[in-house]
Amino acid sequence: MFYFLANKLHHLYPKIKECSWNYWESGHGKGAPDGVGGVTKRTADRLVAEGKDISSYEILLNSLQNNIKNITYFSIDDADINKISDLIKKDSIKPFLGTMQVHQVKVEDYTAGLLRFFRLTLFDVQSTSYFCGILDYSDEDNGYTQIEPEVSSDSDDDLRLSNLVCHKKKMQRIHYNDVYSDDEAGPSSKIYQQDLVPSNIIKDTYVLVEYKTKLTGYRYAAVVQNVLDDDEVLVMFLKVCKFQNMQAFRANDNDMSFVGYDQILAILPPPNIFVKVNKTYYKFHNDVDVFEKV
Repeated sequence: MFYFLANKLHHLYPKIKECSWNYWESGHGKGAPDGVGGVTKRTADRLVAEGKDISSYEILLNSLQNNIKNITYFSIDDADINKISDLIKKDSIKPFLGTMQVHQVKVEDYTAGLLRFFRLTLFDVQSTSYFCGILDYSDEDNGYTQIEPEVSSDSDDDLRLSNLVCHKKKMQRIHYNDVYSDDEAGPSSKIYQQDLVPSNIIKDTYVLVEYKTKLTGYRYAAVVQNVLDDDEVLVMFLKVCKFQNMQAFRANDNDMSFVGYDQILAILPPPNIFVKVNKTYYKFHNDVDVFEKV
């Protein structure tokens, strides 16, 4: 959809100057389209309950149009789908890392070929506080470039970790590194012995995640919550309990974010899990080489 917005929409509608695609809920096209779907389903259910024989798609379409006056339905057949598919260069369709945090996608100038992403729907206000990044489609032959916003060091103290995660532009195969502190000796101080490839990063895997601000980089322990098909991993970050001992961590259910595979430095061995005073804690067997923002 991002590729279509940036490169094809203005060819179908030459008079269009700018557009804004807004999400009622981040990661979902909620809002008016969602309401249309709900009305459509309820109307179809009511017609069937009243004895209407809906035996084909054409009958359904006519029945809906006759019973819902303020919604216009369009029939899309295989030829229409194939026509759009031919317009799209599949090798140029790339994900925007951080899509699940986006509430608005804007094209402000179709001659520039830029998509701008925001965590909050903005129309009249020119603010960079909610800016997520840019997809640059200005050169179709060379694909796209994802441009991340710079995070001001002045605001770091006011943000959760999930708000500071920055994605790198290129996704690549991730490699193994030692993740335990250097003062630990022996094989047990090394990372979990399995290939660090995307296929091994699944739900409930413990990982070491890197994110960078403008001035420095940080490393956090995290638990994988979900893996999406567009090369994004939803993780819940863990906070170390004591800086003198990098083995014990506590969960923060509200501190979650999507990260790219290239931000995962290592897979950690499963810790011991215990609950104390309604809080979940994780105890690793060795110190984990985290570097948290104080």
